[in-house]
Amino acid sequence: MKAPILLALLAVMAFGLAQGPGVTARDAQAIRAVIEGQIAAFKADDAERAFSYASPGIRERFGNAQNFVQMVRESYAPLYRPLEVEFLRLTRVERTIVQVLGVTALDGKKYVAYYFMQKQPSGEWRISGVVLEPAAPTDTA
Repeated sequence: MKAPILLALLAVMAFGLAQGPGVTARDAQAIRAVIEGQIAAFKADDAERAFSYASPGIRERFGNAQNFVQMVRESYAPLYRPLEVEFLRLTRVERTIVQVLGVTALDGKKYVAYYFMQKQPSGEWRISGVVLEPAAPTDTA
């Protein structure tokens, strides 16, 4: 399921259809804080706090923090315990705001993470999905 999402994202970006982010500086700061907060919660093994940064749809899909964190450990290990994280760019793909990160895993392997962000009616930002792929040799991660 990750491959079709990533292919669609890359196709939109490659053909120049991605628009400027269209978010305020305050939104950009809030998005960064949410992602940093979730990664810090993973590092601290704080499943409840990590789960709190997920969108309502993600929370409903996994049901509880333990299920969510287990999935992250198994499928997104570089994000669960990153050695280094670099915020690369914030972009819009259709109606979705995407924060792109360069991630270095504990084993030194580099990845690119695409965080799909969702603004809640309350004005808070939440993570509605992540696509993680190995960085190409030319990617700055």
